[in-house]
Amino acid sequence: MAAVTPGVAVPLLFIGLRTTSEITIGVGLLFFLIICIMLFFFVPIYYVHGVMKVSRKLYIQKFEDAYRVGFNEFLKAVENGKVIGLTKTLSMLASKEIYDGMIVISDWPVDYFGGLKVIASTILPVLSYIVKYLSLG
Repeated sequence: MAAVTPGVAVPLLFIGLRTTSEITIGVGLLFFLIICIMLFFFVPIYYVHGVMKVSRKLYIQKFEDAYRVGFNEFLKAVENGKVIGLTKTLSMLASKEIYDGMIVISDWPVDYFGGLKVIASTILPVLSYIVKYLSLG
């Protein structure tokens, strides 16, 4: 459907439209194409987001338990004045960085800029048609 629609809409819109029915059909087909592109992009993204959200939550819970136990042991050793080796200190710092990175990471597969690019690339052809129609009008 996404291939047939532009094959019909583009020739109707850009090769000498003269009648109201041709303009209406062309504009309708372009809006149908826009809706299809948006649905083909945003609906799968929404479902992937759900899976990523659950996966991220489980991964954080799994890592957090081990991190908290190790961190509490590390703090007790520091408070008791024990000498802590360089390997243990670096391991704890690396674990903290990993945990902090997991907390702030997004569970959306696409950032705002990616979604904006899809929207812009879908709507710009229609805007160019509207400008063309109004300038020739």
